[in-house]
Amino acid sequence: MTDILFEQQIVQNPGLGAEALWYAVNEVYEEKNRAEGMDLFLAFLVLPLAFHRRSAIALASKATVSGCDSSRSRQACP
Repeated sequence: MTDILFEQQIVQNPGLGAEALWYAVNEVYEEKNRAEGMDLFLAFLVLPLAFHRRSAIALASKATVSGCDSSRSRQACP
């Protein structure tokens, strides 16, 4: 039951959904050397994948910390 509530609260947040879609489209655009955008049918997969609880946890665990962020506790970074 909590998975359903989690997904409803997140997916029904228009600001969060818009930002996730913008980020996905922007990343595809940059990957394709600014030549073309994301296919429309792929955009329909962004929110269910990003906001499904298990998928969100899996994606977050794959996020890497930059060298500056990981060393911040030891020294100041520019």
